[in-house]
Amino acid sequence: MSSSAKKAKCREIIARLANDFQAKYATELKKEAASTSSDFIRRGLGNCTARVSAVLALHYEYARRLAEFLVQALEKDYAHLRPSICETELTKIIENEYGSIRRKVPGWLQESSLLANPEILASYEQGVTQKAEQAKKSIANACILWEERWKAQRQKKRNHLLKWAAGILLTAIVCPIGVTLVIGRMQGRSHPSELQRNMRADPNTSRTPLFVRTKGRVKEREDYLIKEKVHPWLFMWPESSVKVELHDGTDYSYAGLEYGGSVVSVFWKSLDPFLEDTVRQVLDEVGKECQSNGINPSAPLTEAGWLLESMITRVYQEMAEVDQKLRGRRDRKSVPRTEVEWRIKPMTEKVREHVKAAVALYSASPD
Repeated sequence: MSSSAKKAKCREIIARLANDFQAKYATELKKEAASTSSDFIRRGLGNCTARVSAVLALHYEYARRLAEFLVQALEKDYAHLRPSICETELTKIIENEYGSIRRKVPGWLQESSLLANPEILASYEQGVTQKAEQAKKSIANACILWEERWKAQRQKKRNHLLKWAAGILLTAIVCPIGVTLVIGRMQGRSHPSELQRNMRADPNTSRTPLFVRTKGRVKEREDYLIKEKVHPWLFMWPESSVKVELHDGTDYSYAGLEYGGSVVSVFWKSLDPFLEDTVRQVLDEVGKECQSNGINPSAPLTEAGWLLESMITRVYQEMAEVDQKLRGRRDRKSVPRTEVEWRIKPMTEKVREHVKAAVALYSASPD
């Protein structure tokens, strides 16, 4: 089959898979987005960027799941397709998906009466562009790993055929010796690639090949924590109310209260369990990805730990800024900023403990 024919076949398969995914999940996305938007309107937050950001986050997650589904389906059900040929078509699908998201942003802003502000529109469009670039890099990284596995599998098949042919030849020449050699060769084991045995950080950048994927995971969770768990507190004023969902699922609603006393304590304590959950989730995802691809998890997990420590610092700094605004009643310069180093340090120590545990856990061979 010619190269153009292979590309056409690949394009056809990917388009069919994308349509299958859309048929299964697009309606669900639409309903969830409508429900989220309605929830903000019921809470009196219909005309704020938080509503747009929440809807946008749902579409980002849909696009991420689409990319993940396509790569997994292609590798599982169409093993004859070469990843390097599929990558271009996969990238086009994701570019189209993010292009669709970008075109929807003005409509969402108009629904929230925010379209008149060009800076807000530009900010959201830039955010979509950045997400699209991250998604394309993620696909490229996934295809690199897939290509490694694809080549290893092809080499394994070639080795098997060579061993089989050699065995037949030797059997024909010297039957007893030939049989012995065939058995010995058939019992051989192909060796994993150097990338799979030990994924080390690039000496020039100090990054492992999984850096882009891990950074994307951490960034998504950081955005979620700040937008959903920190920024809603900005609406807490005596003339308004705020509803907070704690880690145990308990809802706390504050209305007509000043920011002070026990409320401050709830604010600062509310995020710690969410942060620790995020640490575990990211490390588990990286560890499982390494384990399923035969990669030494030590360097990627250590790298994930560094990214998580940076995320924790940024989240606490954002909390300090929100706290300062609330204590100063929007004039943050009127009150000193709360020091957060003593909060950051124990959480980063927990990250390092979790990294050690994850390295030990995912270095073990799966059952």
